[in-house]
Amino acid sequence: MISLLALAIALLTLLAPSSTPEPAQRSDDVPHAKLAEENGRPTARWAGHEEAILPLLGAWQATVTFADGASDVTNLEIERAVESETDASVGLLSFGPASERFRGLLTAQRDEAGVIFASQATCQDPLLGTATLTGRTSGSTLEGTAFLPDQQHLVTWTAERIA
Repeated sequence: MISLLALAIALLTLLAPSSTPEPAQRSDDVPHAKLAEENGRPTARWAGHEEAILPLLGAWQATVTFADGASDVTNLEIERAVESETDASVGLLSFGPASERFRGLLTAQRDEAGVIFASQATCQDPLLGTATLTGRTSGSTLEGTAFLPDQQHLVTWTAERIA
């Protein structure tokens, strides 16, 4: 159990954007995002290629399964893709009911099997703390594990896109 938490933290560390990014190369043949502002928030205008975050964007319905077999359903939203200086992409993750909404940055990176991602999301209720969530694409669904502050163990989750 502790090793799974350590693995999740290690994945977050590997996927986190570097604090001292190398300068980006810009030319007509290098794909890049043009940042614009919509509703006072930065948004990416993608030029010529699909970044890792794009398949994750949108609204998802997630089923969370607890260790005792009980399950719960919540909405999960991934929005606002922003280019990073590495091969990972960054988005904003939010999930949970309105009274206990978690929000945080999500980093995503392509691998040979699809997209892997990780996030640390903080609850708007400070008593609930921060959740650590990791996952990957699996066909048209998302699946992964999460360490929720009010649980003493990892939970598993799967999500289907909301039409």
